Amino acid sequence: METPKPIRLLNAPLLVGCEILRSMGFLDLFILARTSTLMRKIVRREIKIRNHTLGIFLQPGGFVFEFRKVGIEKGEESSISMRRTCRINSEKDHFIQKIGNYNVQSFMHQSPEEPPHLATYWTSLFPGVKEMYSEIHDVFRIPIRKVYIDLNSVGKHCKPVINWINSINSDIPLIQIAGDNISFEMYSWVFDNLRSTPEVHFLSKPEEFLTKEPVRITHEEILIKYGQWVNTEHLKLMESSCIHIENSTISDEEINKFFHDLRAGSNPNLRKIVFGMARDADASVVFADLNSNQIDEHKWIFQLKNGMECVVQNVAYEDDEQQGIEVEIGRREEIQDS
Repeated sequence: METPKPIRLLNAPLLVGCEILRSMGFLDLFILARTSTLMRKIVRREIKIRNHTLGIFLQPGGFVFEFRKVGIEKGEESSISMRRTCRINSEKDHFIQKIGNYNVQSFMHQSPEEPPHLATYWTSLFPGVKEMYSEIHDVFRIPIRKVYIDLNSVGKHCKPVINWINSINSDIPLIQIAGDNISFEMYSWVFDNLRSTPEVHFLSKPEEFLTKEPVRITHEEILIKYGQWVNTEHLKLMESSCIHIENSTISDEEINKFFHDLRAGSNPNLRKIVFGMARDADASVVFADLNSNQIDEHKWIFQLKNGMECVVQNVAYEDDEQQGIEVEIGRREEIQDS
């Protein structure tokens, strides 16, 4: 059987060449853009990405850049992984491409059952990840959907990685920080220095819980999975509209103090806060001197000095051993409609 001859794309008529490019997937375009400066310019000029987003995952086993169509919650359309250098069995299996200042061993995985995947192999994942993102962004100008960072996976590069994420000149709707048995010093540094973003999840579990200096937090929404360290002084400096503290050890007296501060005008942006706790709260302590009204067995309401109302209810989570206190703040009609 005769081997098909390669298409000389640059010699094709302009419209034909552009249609060929538009029929190609992310990975083929990414590889093609590496072949020459001219081809890179053509891909950048002719390919406009309007309905896809990029996920960045710095996780155990390697780093992954995931392309996904807008509106699809799970599963990638294609992805590029970064792994530490390994030996590939056959010379036919791999090719070398220049990514930034690095000559990178690469391998293309394609099968009918799985999304296409480009594996790349590096001697150092950081700063290689910066080069890879720069190349992807330069070719596709694709918005970021999410950044996931496992602090154990980035190891000694933790601070440089966070500084790099902070320097990205693009909106990042969601940042998730994970990793167990992190030193509380490093956990605190990340918490204090991570860029302000619409939503952040601190999923990381410190190896111990120490006293932490309160700092101003400006994330729009924040979730802290292991919130044993959070007290009322930390909460007062959170300018978020939605706060979710899991595994909280905050006392009923501290919650009462927080509610009194709320009534007096603290946390003006706050519209919802949840305390997840492994115990039942004592309502007589939590609502002491707040002039609250009990609506039913699990719900109370009290008024803030700005005219808004604070609705507090006990909640239980089916998939978790924790109970919780869920607080919503707003005008009565807003709370009823939520």
